[in-house]
Amino acid sequence: MDLARLHPVSLFAVWITVVTALVEPPGNVTLHCHNLTNILKWDYNQLTPGVKFRVDIQPYKGAAENFLVEPSDLQAELPPLIDPREEFYVTVTAVMGEEESEPSPSDGLIFTYSQESLVEKKCVVDLPSVNVTIQPHDQIEFRFEHPWLLYKKKLRGGGESKSKQRRSHDALRSERLPLFTYKVMVVNQGKQPHSDYCEERVCTNTLPVDAAKKEHCLTINGEMNLISVKSNQEFCAQPGEAPSYDYIYVIVSVLVLIPVAAIGFMVYHKRTRPLSSTPAPLVRMLILVSFYYLAPKQFLFLSHFYSLWSHFYCNIKSCTTMEKHNRAWKEGELRNVFCADAQSFNTIHCKKK
Repeated sequence: MDLARLHPVSLFAVWITVVTALVEPPGNVTLHCHNLTNILKWDYNQLTPGVKFRVDIQPYKGAAENFLVEPSDLQAELPPLIDPREEFYVTVTAVMGEEESEPSPSDGLIFTYSQESLVEKKCVVDLPSVNVTIQPHDQIEFRFEHPWLLYKKKLRGGGESKSKQRRSHDALRSERLPLFTYKVMVVNQGKQPHSDYCEERVCTNTLPVDAAKKEHCLTINGEMNLISVKSNQEFCAQPGEAPSYDYIYVIVSVLVLIPVAAIGFMVYHKRTRPLSSTPAPLVRMLILVSFYYLAPKQFLFLSHFYSLWSHFYCNIKSCTTMEKHNRAWKEGELRNVFCADAQSFNTIHCKKK
């Protein structure tokens, strides 16, 4: 067949076919998308010198972009997405100088993070770690960080278009978070999922559980900005010990022991050293200071306690002025008598209201 007799258009088509056939297209192109990290992988049989790979990304809306990959990698992480709710069309092409292969796969790979899209490849993100603790009255408390705080830094421009960024500048500065709606399922307890939502930095709530179960586990699945958020594991809490109230017992013991010890000290001094020069007002001041700082609400109650103590003390040793003291230490005059005995304390706490 004489090539000179062929039509020029036919010759051009033959030339294109030959040039394209010189560069083998990549094969077995796959995409792994998870947690807003998108990895494209492929195979290539004939790694001849000078061969590189071009990755083309075309969003459903917006400009296309591409970048070159060295032949030794045979994989590439796609650039951060502007809006993961978009649909993205991806192909890989082998390039050698001015020659290039057919794009692979021929119909491209389409993926999105939007759960409302009709494309086959829908990607998801994992829920941040959940802390589950046992609470009184057969309940558990769960808390976790709002997912947007974890993933927004993986998006180009914070996940918004330029126009939206300008309109929501104030909102971003105040760290306004998108609505996260979710359902909590307590595992193996026959309960219906609990629906909830969160717009705070820390999402938390309590749920009733079956006290007969030895272990309480839950899963949480939800959605924010049309992006699916799923638990990648069960989050469990082992039954813990009952809340400790030892500190209350310690405080009560101190409140009781301080005045009892002071009374015992005074009784001992009066019996063994009746001429002791230890000033009674000083001891009384120590008792009151202890009560004032450790139990302010019980401060007035001390007046009744002191009245009873006065009668007990007078049975040990008669005192001519004890009845005056009893009258002075009644509820209405307690603060005045206390301030008379502790002038330094008076300047701080005994201002008249």
